[in-house]
Amino acid sequence: MFQRLIPPIKIHSWGGLGSQLYALALALDLKHKFAVRKIEFVQHTSGVTKRDLEIDTSRFSNITFKTIDDFSQGPTSLNGNTFFRKILRTILKNCLIFIGFLSKANNDLEFNFTKPWVFSIRGHYSYRTLNEDFYKILVDYFNISFEKNMSFKNSTISVHYRLGDLLSLSEKAPIAVNEVVDSIFRARSKYIDSKVLVYSDSPDKAKDLLIPNLKDSSIHFINRSTLSVINECVSSDYFIGTNSKISIWIFNLRCYLGYGENSEIYGFDQPHLSIRLLKESNK
Repeated sequence: MFQRLIPPIKIHSWGGLGSQLYALALALDLKHKFAVRKIEFVQHTSGVTKRDLEIDTSRFSNITFKTIDDFSQGPTSLNGNTFFRKILRTILKNCLIFIGFLSKANNDLEFNFTKPWVFSIRGHYSYRTLNEDFYKILVDYFNISFEKNMSFKNSTISVHYRLGDLLSLSEKAPIAVNEVVDSIFRARSKYIDSKVLVYSDSPDKAKDLLIPNLKDSSIHFINRSTLSVINECVSSDYFIGTNSKISIWIFNLRCYLGYGENSEIYGFDQPHLSIRLLKESNK
C-alpha cells in the first residue's frame, strides 16, 4: 500500500536505440538500487530527427514505458523571453540536483550520488560503467550467436558506417573515408578473400564514398533495421565501427564476448568510459 503512494522515478531518454539502451541500463540498475521505487522510462521523440521508442517493452515487465511526442520540424527561435526562461530553468535545475529531486546520472559519480527520493533523471547516461549482467541481458535480447571462424574462409568483415544526419550537422561529421578504407584493408590483410558488408543508414552515399577507393565487387552495401545491424555485426568475424552509439554497443558486446581484438571503432576523441573499461577487462 505504501509503495503505491510513492511516485515513480522517471528516466528521460532522447535519441534512437543506442541512447535508449543507456537509459534502459540505468533503469535496471536503479530498480536494483531502489527496489521499493517504481521506474518509468520516458522516451521523447524530439531531436534532429524524430526518435520513437525502439525497445521491446514486453521484455521488461518491471519497468513502465511512456512516449512523449514532442518532436517539431520547425526552427526554434531564441528571443529575449526564451533566453531568460532558459536561465531560470538552469538555476532551478541546479537547485533540484542539489536537493536530490533531480539527477543526471551520466557517470558513476552522479549515479552513486542519486538519492532515494529522486523524482526525475535527465541525462545521456553514457559514461557509466555497465556491469556484465546487462551485457548478458543484451546477448539474449538480440538473440546473438557467435561462432568464431577458425578457417578464415568465407569470413565476413562488417562495417557500421553512420552517415544520415551527420551529413547535415555542423557540430558533427562522419568519419573520414580514408580511415574507413584503411580499416577495411587492414582487416582484409587478416581475412583474405573475405566478404565486406557495409551497414549504413545512407547506403547509396556510403557506396559513392567507398567504392572509388576500394574498387571491389565483394563489398555489399546494406540498409537493415537497427536490431538486425547489431545482431549481424556482433556475429561477424571482424567489425569496424564509426561515430555512432550503435557502433559502441556492437563493439562492447564483442568485447564482452571475447572478440575485442577483431574489432575497431572510430569517432570518439575522448575515450568512452564503457569502451575503455571493457577493453581493459579483456586484456
